[in-house]
Amino acid sequence: MKRHDVINSFIKNTESNYLEIGIQRGLTFIEITCSNKDAVDPYPIFEGKSIVNYKTTSDDFFLNHITLKYDFIFIDGLHECHQLIKDFENSYNNLKKNGIIFFDDILPKNIKEQTIPVSNVHGPCTGDVWKLIYHIMLNKEKFDLKYINSITKMDNECRGIFVMKFNNTGNNSFFENMVNISSHYSYENDFADYKLHLNALNV
Repeated sequence: MKRHDVINSFIKNTESNYLEIGIQRGLTFIEITCSNKDAVDPYPIFEGKSIVNYKTTSDDFFLNHITLKYDFIFIDGLHECHQLIKDFENSYNNLKKNGIIFFDDILPKNIKEQTIPVSNVHGPCTGDVWKLIYHIMLNKEKFDLKYINSITKMDNECRGIFVMKFNNTGNNSFFENMVNISSHYSYENDFADYKLHLNALNV
């Protein structure tokens, strides 16, 4: 299963608004069935026609360029917790009622793949995305959730996707006094329990 297969399985109305943060080659973006699509990436790598309409950072996009709320947001930007937390909070605050947020690369296959900074890793790299996902699962009662799940049986280029569908997005308490997640959790002490939480999610 590929990223776009997972995302498209949730899209019932092709007139929905879709945002992708971090687009790289655009292979997922071009396959999404929504007709209203925005892409954000300061340094996109294209295969074919240029498709990124916001060639800027996600921070700048949310601060200066966003004009609407989205039904679907796929977070696939810098895979480091300090940035991922900001992308998550900004996405959460700009999501429609019953909207869905997708996180990419949630399940590194080994300790090397989750190393940060990601620029130091040669080969497959997830960064420490898993630490934020673990923190979310441990504190999921702070959200008004309709659905939460993980999809880990993916193609070799993707290390799983985490899906959150929100009834409403009015509660920001999760983001208050946020701990330094990257140093709070460790692969050696917490990763095994993290995988147990992923497996225990209800569809």
